[in-house]
Amino acid sequence: MTLFSYLKGNESKSIDAKKNWYDKIKPAKITFSGQVMVLTDQNSISAQEMFVSIFKYYQRGLTIGSSTAGCFKGLCGGKKYNLTLPNSKFRLSIPRHQTNYISFSTSYQEGEGYPPDIHVNVKVEDLIKDKDGILQYALNRIE
Repeated sequence: MTLFSYLKGNESKSIDAKKNWYDKIKPAKITFSGQVMVLTDQNSISAQEMFVSIFKYYQRGLTIGSSTAGCFKGLCGGKKYNLTLPNSKFRLSIPRHQTNYISFSTSYQEGEGYPPDIHVNVKVEDLIKDKDGILQYALNRIE
């Protein structure tokens, strides 16, 4: 989590050091302490979702958009087992690694990814016109 090391201060929030590896991320020599916005949606998966979880845990700024795709109770990834079903020839890719995180909020629903601090509804018209409504909202907020 090199990227987060530039945002992390020296504070420690560990609830249980055995379960929480977040506090083991060492801050970079030069860090940014200003306000930060992270844009999220259903395309926020894998390492990006892990970043969002750490970002939210340390309350380093706002997340804007829609919920991430995974599940905060255990993100899956790493090496995958590829399986082809014999009759349909349908191919599955099954992750073999699970990362569990400390639940730092009770507002999540079962099976849901990380919800944003500010939810932005994406309009179909914007998608058709290749406009990024979440990015536009964030830019408007900066102005």
